[in-house]
Amino acid sequence: MGALRTLIVALAALALGAAGFWLWSSGGDEVSAQSMVASFQRHNELTVFSAQVVAVPTTKRDGMFDMLDRVQTSIIPAKVRYTVDLSRLTERDVAWDAAGKTLTITAPPVVLQPAELDPVAKRVFRTGPPAAATTWDTFDRSNMIKAREEAGRLARAPDLMRMAEASARDALTRNAELFLRGAGIEEAKVRVRFANEGRSGEQMDRSTPLNEALGTR
Repeated sequence: MGALRTLIVALAALALGAAGFWLWSSGGDEVSAQSMVASFQRHNELTVFSAQVVAVPTTKRDGMFDMLDRVQTSIIPAKVRYTVDLSRLTERDVAWDAAGKTLTITAPPVVLQPAELDPVAKRVFRTGPPAAATTWDTFDRSNMIKAREEAGRLARAPDLMRMAEASARDALTRNAELFLRGAGIEEAKVRVRFANEGRSGEQMDRSTPLNEALGTR
């Protein structure tokens, strides 16, 4: 039972490209930082990673004697999603290091959304003397509340958060590289960081607005 509490199954990193998210110039004759940011912003709150966790909550009601205790343990799978709110991205979050040919994107942080429990797939184990249906209904409600909290804790595990950030970083990088190639900037590097990470002072000091590199066509 203890092993089940910590069972975490990563389902899939929903790469932005695989979901049909590709960056293009917003106008036929203009390639700029504005069009790049606008391309990202259109996707609003984007799911970058999803995983399945399994919560195993228990509710107990003590009886007069141990043999009269009633216990219900539920095994409830839940889906959790990690998102990036790209609508918050601004031109200030995109900078170009001409010397190193590096584009730095400071993306909004990855956010864990509330767990989506799957009550249809749950399994229930009960011990103790018979009880009215309303009593077990109370146990069910209690375990569902506990399951949502436990699923949230499992989803915040450092390994899962790192996987979600890696998925977001990879997808943003690949799509920004496509945009730069479309703008005629070949072999450019793309660096994606998140707003809640520490800044690199050296990188930011050497950065200039992307428009200076892209210009207007």
